[in-house]
Amino acid sequence: MCIRDRINVVTFFVYAAFSGFFFLSVLQLQVVVGWSALEAGTALLPTTVLMLLLSSRSGRVAQRLGPRLPLTAGPLLCAAGMLLMTRVGPGADYVRDVLPALVVLGLGMVVLVAPLTATVLASVDVARAGLASGINNAAARAAGLICV
Repeated sequence: MCIRDRINVVTFFVYAAFSGFFFLSVLQLQVVVGWSALEAGTALLPTTVLMLLLSSRSGRVAQRLGPRLPLTAGPLLCAAGMLLMTRVGPGADYVRDVLPALVVLGLGMVVLVAPLTATVLASVDVARAGLASGINNAAARAAGLICV
């Protein structure tokens, strides 16, 4: 199995985990904590903001270091963020319970996602970069659909 295929498999499992986490987190915040759908959805924005602000830097760092370290550290940070989310229960406080989990998860996503995509694109010649990107994106979307 070539590197491109292995990275697509990693992409599948990473995005399945992300999709399952975000789907279940919104339900947790609504059903268990008692927040409205708007409050629960808005609560997850820190991960998006971190991705928006830091992904380009993460890509540059991963280019210098190579993909191995980010593709190892990123999932570990994501797992730590998901574990922190287990503290969220009835009466949870956003700043004390939810935000730290989402910041750690968001940092893990920042460290992981850009190098994951860059590794796929680097594994093919320039003429096939669009095809490789499309296949990788399809793997990510299919993972989310299957997981949820």
